[in-house]
Amino acid sequence: MRDRSDGRESVQEIGDFVAHQNDRIKGLVTRSSRRRFKELQFQLEYILDGEMKSESLSQGVKDFLLYNVENLDNSYFKKGSISRSNAYHLVQSINKKLKLLDNGRWSAYDTQSGSWLITDEEIALFNKLLHVLVIAPVFTGEQLCQDIKGALKSNALLRKGEMKAFNDAFAFIQLYAVSVMNGSTIVLQDGSKATLVASTDPRVNETVSVLIEMTLPFSGNRSIKFAPCMFTTNCKHTEHCQDELLAQDRPRNLPLEVKEDGRLGRVVN
Repeated sequence: MRDRSDGRESVQEIGDFVAHQNDRIKGLVTRSSRRRFKELQFQLEYILDGEMKSESLSQGVKDFLLYNVENLDNSYFKKGSISRSNAYHLVQSINKKLKLLDNGRWSAYDTQSGSWLITDEEIALFNKLLHVLVIAPVFTGEQLCQDIKGALKSNALLRKGEMKAFNDAFAFIQLYAVSVMNGSTIVLQDGSKATLVASTDPRVNETVSVLIEMTLPFSGNRSIKFAPCMFTTNCKHTEHCQDELLAQDRPRNLPLEVKEDGRLGRVVN
C-alpha cells in the first residue's frame, strides 16, 4: 500500500513503521519530531530566562513562530484583535528581518545602530506567541483512514459495494497504526533518541493516542522531559482498550496488537 499511496504521506508513514520501527531518521513523524524538539528547546530557553533576549535568539525561533501561528486553535484568534492570516504575514515579516549572527543565533535588535529590526506590532505578537505551547498531532486516525480509502480507490482496489465494510474498519485501522508506532524510536537532530508510546491517559486525550517522549537538555547539565502528542484516534479508551492497558497511562515496553474483540491489547507469546 505504501508504494501506491499516491503522495498520501500518512499511508506511506504507517507502511514505513511496519517495515522499520527503530532508529528512524526520515519520514513524516521524524521530521515533525525534530521540529517539535527544536521548537520546545526555544520555548524552554525563554521560560527559564523569563524574558525575550532580542539580541540572541536560539535557532528554533523561526520554526517556533510559524508552527504556533499555523496550529493555534481558531478560538485564540477570535479572542484577539488579529486574524490568523494577518498574524501569519507578521511572522513572515519577522522571520525575514531577523539577523543571523556568527554564532548561529538570531537577533531582532541591531546593536550597532541601537534600533529594533522588527516593529512594535511584531514585538507584541512575538511575545504573545511565546506564551502559548501548541501541541497538535502530526496526523489523526480519521485522516489516515480517509487517505487509505483514497489510495485504494485511486488504485481501483475498493469497490462501491465494499465502502461500508471499509468504513466499519476505521477503528481497527487506527488501533493498528497505534500498535505499530508504539515503541518505535526516533533519532533527533542532536543524536539523542525519542520513543513513541501509546497513551490511554484520559488526562492527555479522551481517545487512544501516541505520544513521543523526548528529553530536552538545558544549562547546568539538567534536562526536562516532554511528551507531545503525535497521533490521535477517535477510539475511546474504555471502549477500545483491554483492561490491562487501561491500568497503565502509557504501556511502555509492551508490544501491542488489535485483538479478536477489536480492542487494543498486549501481545501474548
